[in-house]
Amino acid sequence: MSASRLRLGIGVGVGVGASCLASWVASSSRLAGLGPLSDDVGEGRRHFDARPSLLSCSNAPFGGGGGGLACDVSQGSSQQHGTKKNKTRVLIVGAGLTGCLIGALLRREFKDVIHLAMYERASYPAGRFGAVARWQTAVADLGAQVLSIVNVDEEHEDAGKGGHGITHDAILQAREEVSRLVRAGALHEVVDDEDVLGETEERTLWAGLWQHYVARLGLADVMSSYLAEAKPDTLHFTTKVEAIERVNSTKYGANSYRVTSRVRRNGSVGTHTSTFDHVIFCVPAPDVLAIRGLVDLLPRWCVDALRRVEYDSRDTVAIFYDGSMRPHLSKLFGSRFELALDFPTAVEVDNDIHTLIWQEAKQDRVRYACGGVTAHFRTRSSNVAAPDGPDLVERVHATVARRCDLPIASVRSSAVASKVVQWDTAQVIRPMESVADAATSCCETGGLVVAGDFFTVSLISNESWS
Repeated sequence: MSASRLRLGIGVGVGVGASCLASWVASSSRLAGLGPLSDDVGEGRRHFDARPSLLSCSNAPFGGGGGGLACDVSQGSSQQHGTKKNKTRVLIVGAGLTGCLIGALLRREFKDVIHLAMYERASYPAGRFGAVARWQTAVADLGAQVLSIVNVDEEHEDAGKGGHGITHDAILQAREEVSRLVRAGALHEVVDDEDVLGETEERTLWAGLWQHYVARLGLADVMSSYLAEAKPDTLHFTTKVEAIERVNSTKYGANSYRVTSRVRRNGSVGTHTSTFDHVIFCVPAPDVLAIRGLVDLLPRWCVDALRRVEYDSRDTVAIFYDGSMRPHLSKLFGSRFELALDFPTAVEVDNDIHTLIWQEAKQDRVRYACGGVTAHFRTRSSNVAAPDGPDLVERVHATVARRCDLPIASVRSSAVASKVVQWDTAQVIRPMESVADAATSCCETGGLVVAGDFFTVSLISNESWS
């Protein structure tokens, strides 16, 4: 049995909403050795449909009590074949962009040598990058609106230049990741970005420096594509990891980790416990610190740095209007699909709305029964109470009505569905790279790795919502 070192990409960058993909594929410069791996494949294999974005989910019960939303990245049932014996057991906590990409990178390198499990507290692969609202055939991105990479082909003086813990090699790898997604049809490049994107303090439109991409099925489709490639042997949604402890036993071996999770199924709540050789935490810093027992297992410098990471809080609303609003929205947005309402200057802040995005124009799909509009509100301090959801929806109606020169009653009556998401932990405003030595150190110990969205901010400003 030969041994190799487990090497995985650690998301070292921008907040998940930030869309600078190089921060998630910086594995070329940040590699964590997580112990020996058996090269034995084991007796059984699990077969998956190779097509991306294909998730078959059911409320299948967990072993050992409790239940969760169990999904198989295949057309068939969630039945597993073969055995975990002789395989290294790896758990990824969080199925946002960081978690899904790390899962795909691990599967590419180790094939069936590892038994890969993924737990996500939401009901689908979301995070702040892939959160979406849906109505009939319409999709509205709630978090990030575009995925961006540094352009290495243009003659801009900073094109392809590394920095903030992201190397030139990571930037090249990011471009390759985007090329994969483009070839798969999951992403489409935004042409003439200065004419269609809103320029905000988080996304300065430096000509030639950035390449921007949109997903016509929503950015959650990007994560579903990576999830399909990761082919997790165990995939559970509505599952939140709450505690971890190191265990040493004859059954599991030295320095394994027992993970306890809270699971939701059909309105009931249960618990589930399982043991892994390696656990990779792909969740925001406050969520890492909230897991019981984890602080005692991580290096002291890492815990201190995580406690100093700061986030802003943000509110987002998606509203789907019926077809009667299409000509009015078309006139309002013109050739653009984004309107920045408070940048670079704003004489009057329009109901605290930061950006309006017309999803139908962005995705270039006009067969919708209704057009979706996403509103990003201005940041609020994390110690400020979130506004009421209905009040946020009403603010969007008022803004759309005023800018389209329509009676608010008319706009309100044309709305057929809405969704409000309020993130208390949204974008990183104080990253770990601002803490001494944190930017050059890997937050890992034994079989544990912290791989969140908080290591660096890649833009000049200290915010990174895009």
